[in-house]
Amino acid sequence: MRTSPHGFRSNASRRAGPAGFARPWRVLLLALVGVAAMVPAVGTPPAAAAGRPAGPLVPASGFYVGAYTKNADGYGQDREQQAITDLESRLGRRLHIDHHYYSWNDVFPSWREQWDIDNDRVPMISWNGENTDAIGRG
Repeated sequence: MRTSPHGFRSNASRRAGPAGFARPWRVLLLALVGVAAMVPAVGTPPAAAAGRPAGPLVPASGFYVGAYTKNADGYGQDREQQAITDLESRLGRRLHIDHHYYSWNDVFPSWREQWDIDNDRVPMISWNGENTDAIGRG
């Protein structure tokens, strides 16, 4: 330890105690506070989401059948519904999953999701991604 020319320790070394002992305690204290801040608070777990369907998401046996359908005559509520029911008639069974595609600017939810639910189908939604550079620019 350095001393002044007169043989006395400096004020900084007096505050630090023997061999700068106080600094490691400060570092340890700050580290403990940081770790404590990252530990989640103990309490009750969050409640399940209210919108979850009551039934299982996996069939008891077999598999779900789903499709994306498009009417050859174009889009529109009547045409899209007809495309699904026509496919179900050709398959001889109903679809469990109805796949819909939306762009970022489309209105969501639309009539499709409620119509699927009313007809015991699971609406499966996919969003058309945009260029990430364009998204970053706003």
